[in-house]
Amino acid sequence: MGRAVLQDFIFPVLLLLATGCRDSRTAAPKPQSTPAVAPATSQLKPASSAPEATKVADPASLKPIEVTPPASLAITGENPTSEFIVHGNKGQFLRVHVESNSKDERVPTVTIVAMAQGGDEALKSLLMDSCMDGALYTLPQDGAVDVSVRIEAHQEAKLGFTLLSSTDPLLDAGIRPEQISLVDKGGFELRPFDPACGEVGDSWPASVAIRSNKFWFQIAQVQGYKEIFPLDKAMGLLASKLKPGASPPDAKEFPYANSGDAATVMTARPQILKTSDWTAWRWIEGSSQCCEYPGGIAYVVEGLSTDGRFFFIMRAHIDHPDFKRFKPTNVTAEGQDLPNRMQLEKSLAAAEPASFMPNLDELDEAARSLVIHH
Repeated sequence: MGRAVLQDFIFPVLLLLATGCRDSRTAAPKPQSTPAVAPATSQLKPASSAPEATKVADPASLKPIEVTPPASLAITGENPTSEFIVHGNKGQFLRVHVESNSKDERVPTVTIVAMAQGGDEALKSLLMDSCMDGALYTLPQDGAVDVSVRIEAHQEAKLGFTLLSSTDPLLDAGIRPEQISLVDKGGFELRPFDPACGEVGDSWPASVAIRSNKFWFQIAQVQGYKEIFPLDKAMGLLASKLKPGASPPDAKEFPYANSGDAATVMTARPQILKTSDWTAWRWIEGSSQCCEYPGGIAYVVEGLSTDGRFFFIMRAHIDHPDFKRFKPTNVTAEGQDLPNRMQLEKSLAAAEPASFMPNLDELDEAARSLVIHH
């Protein structure tokens, strides 16, 4: 039955798009993953993985500062331009990450220019020019790179300098599209490191994925997630809640819970799904951009590969008659729709699987068809 539901409800849409997942038993020799990087979008605000920031005393009056990554330094708009020298090897990636160093936590406006010493052209960042998260450069040769950073007046920033190899989990998904199958369907696509760049969306490490308006699946390496969010505890919570005997989770605390521009306001029917390749929690989720009552409901699966190396998320749009039945009208005050949301949550928790569209049991069966060869 699960195969029929995904074919009739989800997979016609999957042919339009693609994205990725995690662990397995025996498989063909692991293909070489190629690093990829491209502009993207996120609500989660990446934190620097570098050591605590060192204050740059007066960059305007000093010679360029030699930086040995990983390193973190603080700059202010009192000295708008700071000069740094970083040594690296050809083929490495230099990541210059920018975040706020002030109490308001707003990402400051920073302009970064990098040039290999002896070169006559500035290096081109692999991220979009307007990316507020910083820049990422491929080093064209062994030796030193001059990095000039300009910050607007009256702002403060913390700069993180990191040198990455082409196989770093931030840039390399560690798995190829052909190593993943879901109800015998292909269409998976390799996606590059995808930072939020200060826009709406979620920062993701390199991944494999399928995305459409009705179905969404993405898999990446756990370590890549930790490089983007080194201070975040959500991945550790997910791992602990997947252990035998763990109590049902508050899915609002899991990675990417508040996805895109909407917040998770409701969860119901948490249940463990498990195969030889992976273990995951699945639940029914409601999210909203403004209110207590969700704007829609979704089927969500989030888990880890058996070896803990990969994490994945699967989402499918679903419906239920009670979603419309309890939907409030003429909400004029904050929290006025909270009783409606609580009614919906209670109703969905007790509803028969077949009363959902599509059937929850069939969606669970389809989810269990996920195979990860790595």
